[in-house]
Amino acid sequence: MIIPQEQILNLHQSIETPALIVDLQQLEKNIEAMQNLANENAVRLRPHIKTHKSVFISKLLLKHGAEGITVAKVSEAEVMAAAGISDIFIANQITHPTQLIKGYGKTLNIDGEIIRLSEEHGVIKLKSGQSIRLGSPVIIIPNHACAVANLFSHYHLVDSSGKIKQIPVDARGKSQ
Repeated sequence: MIIPQEQILNLHQSIETPALIVDLQQLEKNIEAMQNLANENAVRLRPHIKTHKSVFISKLLLKHGAEGITVAKVSEAEVMAAAGISDIFIANQITHPTQLIKGYGKTLNIDGEIIRLSEEHGVIKLKSGQSIRLGSPVIIIPNHACAVANLFSHYHLVDSSGKIKQIPVDARGKSQ
């Protein structure tokens, strides 16, 4: 995490929640690491947009060397193509049940375990003796967020200086 934890814990004071918040420097660091790994192994990277559904992030992936992008639906491809992205692969839908990933992420400002998480709703088992006041923010870093991007119209990109920029979730609602 590049943005200091104290800054993350205070973002709810300047951003209406619930909200999608992305650490821009961490995003770029992760994209660079992923692209470097692909390059080192002579793999042509074509990331799937399902977790972000964003033209901005898709273009960032391409800028860092991705060969193209992958989408699940024609309607998502149309959004990306309209934004000038020309190398788009439409993947087939998976039709068999998938295994659940163990663990749902971590909490930053409370000592608890996430025992269920669905879109923006979750259940946290607090450590013994701990309580949370109603209305208090709970900061969660999920391990997976495919469905969540579809719930919001924009992301809040935050850089290490605290500057906040909104970018749209361009393919929101295009997964039907």
